Amino acid sequence: MSKKRELGPLDQRKRVVRCESCAVRKIKCTGSTPCDACIRRGKACRRRTSEPPEAIFVFYEETKSQDASLPAQVSRNAASVFVDQFFAFLSCNQFVPCLNTLGGALLPLVEQSSLLSSIASAIGALHASRRGFSARYSQADSPEFQALRLYSRSIESLKGALTEAKVHGRDDVLWATFLSGIFELMIDSTGDGWANHMLHGTSRLLQAAGPERSMSLPRQIFGQVFQIFEANRVLVYGGGTILNSESWTAIHQSDSSGTDTWDALSAISSRMVQVYDFTARRFYDHVRKFSTSDIVDPVLEAFGLEAHLLQNDLLELRDKLLGLETGDGGSLQPHLAQSYCLYMIITIFNAFDYYQCWHLSHTPHISLLEISTFVDQIIWRSSLVLNTPGGPGVLLLPPLRGAVTRARKDDQRSSILDLLDQIHKQGFKVANRVKEDIDILWASTAS
Repeated sequence: MSKKRELGPLDQRKRVVRCESCAVRKIKCTGSTPCDACIRRGKACRRRTSEPPEAIFVFYEETKSQDASLPAQVSRNAASVFVDQFFAFLSCNQFVPCLNTLGGALLPLVEQSSLLSSIASAIGALHASRRGFSARYSQADSPEFQALRLYSRSIESLKGALTEAKVHGRDDVLWATFLSGIFELMIDSTGDGWANHMLHGTSRLLQAAGPERSMSLPRQIFGQVFQIFEANRVLVYGGGTILNSESWTAIHQSDSSGTDTWDALSAISSRMVQVYDFTARRFYDHVRKFSTSDIVDPVLEAFGLEAHLLQNDLLELRDKLLGLETGDGGSLQPHLAQSYCLYMIITIFNAFDYYQCWHLSHTPHISLLEISTFVDQIIWRSSLVLNTPGGPGVLLLPPLRGAVTRARKDDQRSSILDLLDQIHKQGFKVANRVKEDIDILWASTAS
């Protein structure tokens, strides 16, 4: 069907502007006042004052040459601009210590793979819609609308790619499943879409690929990024994970053993899976079997000793991270890892503190003053990460969620809410879910 010809300045056709009622019902309007449709329905006929406004996004980019006849943005199509915005998004959220390595590994894949280019452009368009760049669009063609359209296209391409026999060997498909989850974190406050991509997409591809001693650079970097996000998924959403498999542990421990710099987040990720396995999968399952809480049980004694040893291990890790903070050249990794470390110490303590009537030989113990100090430390380090260029705010959600359970002071609570607002402004709507959980928790403790 041919596109309707636009009205020109010398066109003799009459431009008819629908009234508000006809516009809402999406029906033809005669243009009179009142119009025929409003007369038949007995409604008040109000004329619309103007057409829907256009959205204007502004982005400044300094050009190297003053003699260029046109700005760079004018001569490039929207797709390439959105890809640039994707890499700008990565620079604002440094999921790995060396951003240049990540960008250098992904750029060839994005250029060669239409699948990866689509999801990268979708994230870039969504990032642009919230940051702004120079172009003029109608609402129907705004960057946010284009982001959703590109994402839908990438999902269809991903479905087709997943039917291929050797899809587990394609680096672009692996990254596409992960980045699809990132897009979900940006548009969905529940985070369920991200968890599904991680569990049923990315993890299954890695399991199908099996242990690989010789990996491409994009896949090596992917292992670093995937590890911390997957550990977060396990702690928040539960379920099995590839991180505690022998093949994953063997490969990634051998990869890090020869490096000069200790990977703080890698060490934290393994502890996160360990804490989840202890608390959610074994401890709470065992506790549910009892109707009374003062029962003498050798299994509970063993759990108490295990939690005590796990807490000591985390305290030693905390001390090691404190040394890294002063000697790591201003890296955010130790601060981010320290926040997770304190969060896990609180999580283990919460499990046993709830059952105060138990009298076990060994249990994790923290004084009220220490707990308050840990909460303050999580808040301070989270603020430091968020206010440093490139700080990945979305990775702060679990530590902040843990701090919430022990935030008793008004200033602590208000600071946590402010940090969650900052993460939301970074582009991650999933921060709203944590705020909703906070409202429920604080309402229950107040009653």
